[in-house]
Amino acid sequence: MDRIQSPSFKSKINFIPYGQFSKMNKINLIKFDHQHPNILKADKFWSANIRSCTGGGIVGKNEASGYHIWDDEANFDGIKNIIGNITNSVKEPVSALVIGAKDIKEAPRSMPIFTKIRNAMNRNVPNVSVFQAIKEDFGQIHYAYNRKDDIWYLCCEKVNPKNGNSIPAVRGIKSLQNFFSKISIAPTDRLFIKGKEVLPKDCPEIFK
Repeated sequence: MDRIQSPSFKSKINFIPYGQFSKMNKINLIKFDHQHPNILKADKFWSANIRSCTGGGIVGKNEASGYHIWDDEANFDGIKNIIGNITNSVKEPVSALVIGAKDIKEAPRSMPIFTKIRNAMNRNVPNVSVFQAIKEDFGQIHYAYNRKDDIWYLCCEKVNPKNGNSIPAVRGIKSLQNFFSKISIAPTDRLFIKGKEVLPKDCPEIFK
């Protein structure tokens, strides 16, 4: 077995289509329900169907963890402890990712939970990239992380409510900006869409 090296601390955030995401060799699924752990420390992990929930992870010098936090009443009431569990899951944090949530009246706890987690990441982690508030009514995001390569794979899609079919949501920087209300890329991160890098000069408003 290859020994996992420390990450480069220049994480790649790569948006890929669902067809590519579905074929990835993914392990350690993080679920949102209360019957399974919602925070997981591992070298590889993934989560799916983040809509009004908040997802993401923290990368440290020698470890990483991911999370998927449901915006239900129990998590809203216990968010202080949840945040403590997330921030304490990794020693010497270097970077973090916060994604998801929806700013809609049907999910009143979504943005408050997201905001508290995002603010905690900003207080406790030097470099945080944020993809905040999915605009699409039937939009969702999946993610996977591999510490060996220090890459976040993100997959955004719209779901056809009539037949459940997936519709690709991100083809370039404009469609990415149309999918989220706010995007902020940390100085230590690099953004890719379908393998092509988006440089700060291409979209300066999203780079810190």
